Amino acid sequence: MSDILKLWPAEQKTNLHSTKWMERKESLQHLLEIIETSPSLTFHRGYDEIFDDLKKIIRKDLNVNVVAEAMKVLTAAIETFPNELRSSIPGFAPLCFEKLKEKKAVIREPLVKCVDVLISTCGLANMGKAFLEVWQKPSAEIKIELMLAIYRNLNEYRANDPIPMDFIKQISQSMVKFSEDADPKVRDATLHALAAVQRLYGKEVLFTLVGAGIRDNAHKTSKIDSYAEKAAEEAEKAAQKRSCVTGGSNEDPEDDGAVNNVVDCDNGPSVSNIDPWELLTPVDISTLLPSNFYEDVVSKKWSERRDALDALLKGLEENKRLEPSPQHYNELVSILKKIIEKDSNINVVVLAVKVLNGLAEGLRTAFEPFVMVCGPAFLKFKEKKTNVRDCLLEYIQTVFLFVHLEKAAECIKGGLTSQNPNVRKETCTFLKNYFLKHSSATLKYDITSEFREDLLKLVDDGDGAVRESAMEAIAALTRCVGLEFAEKKIFSVFGNEAIKVKKITDFYTTYNTEHGSQVDVHIKKLYGNNSTAAKPKPKSAPSNPKRAPPSSAGSTCKVTRVKPAAHQRPATSTATYTVKKQISSSNDTTRRVPPKVAPAQPAPSSDIAPRIAKNRPATPRNVPTPRPVQPTRPLAVGSTRPQTSSAMHGVNTARRVTPVRPNITSKSIVNKPATPQIASTTVNKISLPRSTTAVSGIKKSAPLVAPGFARARTQENLRPVSARPGLTAGSARPQTGSGIPLPRSFRSNAVRSSSSTTVAEQNPTGK
Repeated sequence: MSDILKLWPAEQKTNLHSTKWMERKESLQHLLEIIETSPSLTFHRGYDEIFDDLKKIIRKDLNVNVVAEAMKVLTAAIETFPNELRSSIPGFAPLCFEKLKEKKAVIREPLVKCVDVLISTCGLANMGKAFLEVWQKPSAEIKIELMLAIYRNLNEYRANDPIPMDFIKQISQSMVKFSEDADPKVRDATLHALAAVQRLYGKEVLFTLVGAGIRDNAHKTSKIDSYAEKAAEEAEKAAQKRSCVTGGSNEDPEDDGAVNNVVDCDNGPSVSNIDPWELLTPVDISTLLPSNFYEDVVSKKWSERRDALDALLKGLEENKRLEPSPQHYNELVSILKKIIEKDSNINVVVLAVKVLNGLAEGLRTAFEPFVMVCGPAFLKFKEKKTNVRDCLLEYIQTVFLFVHLEKAAECIKGGLTSQNPNVRKETCTFLKNYFLKHSSATLKYDITSEFREDLLKLVDDGDGAVRESAMEAIAALTRCVGLEFAEKKIFSVFGNEAIKVKKITDFYTTYNTEHGSQVDVHIKKLYGNNSTAAKPKPKSAPSNPKRAPPSSAGSTCKVTRVKPAAHQRPATSTATYTVKKQISSSNDTTRRVPPKVAPAQPAPSSDIAPRIAKNRPATPRNVPTPRPVQPTRPLAVGSTRPQTSSAMHGVNTARRVTPVRPNITSKSIVNKPATPQIASTTVNKISLPRSTTAVSGIKKSAPLVAPGFARARTQENLRPVSARPGLTAGSARPQTGSGIPLPRSFRSNAVRSSSSTTVAEQNPTGK
């Protein structure tokens, strides 16, 4: 092992600090020769003095030749001791970056090589701060050389290598700024760096990082595409060179720069599966709402509603990722749902649907609490305008990329069973597109259980377009579950209708050829591996395991009944037993098993005293429980109290007999009341009118009596009066001459009333 300090002569060490630039240059050349030619060098902390001198030369030396030799020495040292000097590289990086402003060729070549070695050894992830600091200086050469250095370094990365995404996010805004620089060389170098990013991540990630400024510029995008192809070729050459150096093979696939949103489930992703949405910073939705949004969005003027939604939509397009705070979305989603359901202006409805689509893209899985808003969207398919239905379909498909389909099964069922044929057709179209984004590795057949029957019924729909869409959706489902599985579970519903089965099979063949086993990356992340294929069930223990036979002849089996606690009554229907079997003197096991038949309880004998609970007083057996004594009630007139039973130990349990009410009630003598005296002279006396008709047996001045009533009796014993129409049995008649006016109908029945009185007196029994 060799030591640089020992190999480097003392005279050369002294010349490193000479005032003559030639001596300084010769000293550095001698040091470089030692590092490059020595086979084995050891690293120790004594070299820190050499690296401090190199820093001073790079920072302060005015001679470019000396600085160029210092760059070569630093490059050779880093390549010789990469692991030992990795922690010291961030101190050299700003110095080397600042020197990039030199335009002389004598220093540019060693300087560019040194920068490349610094970046590749330390890594781009640790160089972001140094890049941002040096870019603050107004030097176009620094921007150009550093952008080209990023381009060269990213070409060394392979698709499966850990890519410095944090570094790219850190400098993305600077690259956007430099792409619009006044210097064309700066713009061109920046587009080279963007092309290297596109080669690794694809266009979608690149445009997510740089925004719409570059995405909407056709000239810049075309240049980036051409530079990306060039970067792919250089990356392939670098991989071959690395393979020759290591002596191995390099078969890692390289991407052509365009990343598709679909990956092959069987072979796995061939490029880096970084989601560009995850690279964005979440934005609070409240910062995107315009002032007076909630007042304008419910305005009676459709133009104000349109302008409010349009302003929010522009904010959502610029900010693709939203902060998931539900309290900010409840009122907004409720208003948008109401607009879709009831707003009569189609332009406002379309904007509301687009805003919901932006919310779904910005929240992704956090949009699940608002998934039932899709219900009105399904029913809105009844609109005949194509742009409205296309907008609704795009929104629903976006939602179910991030939310499980079974969460909104009721909404889908409502669309399939709608009375409107357009709603049924577009719902089937959505299911077809959704199933085509799945594969047999992600789709579980049970997620269609709630609306599967409704989908199969639409094959016999009266509308031809609905039948066609339903068969396409079933064919897309067959692609996921397999043709053999579909023949058993799905096609059996159609019976002998071979034409329908053949048409579905043709659609299945087409979809299987076009899509194969492809699955959307969002669906794969949401569902994972939910294959419909039958999985082996784990072996479970038998429900009724057979008991092992006794192991030895001397074993004993003792059955004892578990006694309940003192405060519990022993169970009679379900008794628990403890079976204790003595297998051997050293093995004693106890287990509780329920008996098949409860043992019969032995009848209590007269010799054994009954068992008494501790917490209850003893009660004599065969003695009836005495009933509580009820309070006596007064008896009716003419009834007698029944005798008490002596067999019940003096307890009165006899029932009272209710006396029968007689047909005719006897009454006591009623004295005729005196004529009431009117105290006030101002009140006229009311009297009954006198009859003016001469009737035989009745005086002319006799007062009229109401039919069914009798005069008051003055005899000692009042005889009963028979019942008349309009009176109940046993009721007395009102007194006459009491001043009570009679109804008009009573006056014409005076004769009948008088005759009735005579009959009642002659026949007191009423018979």
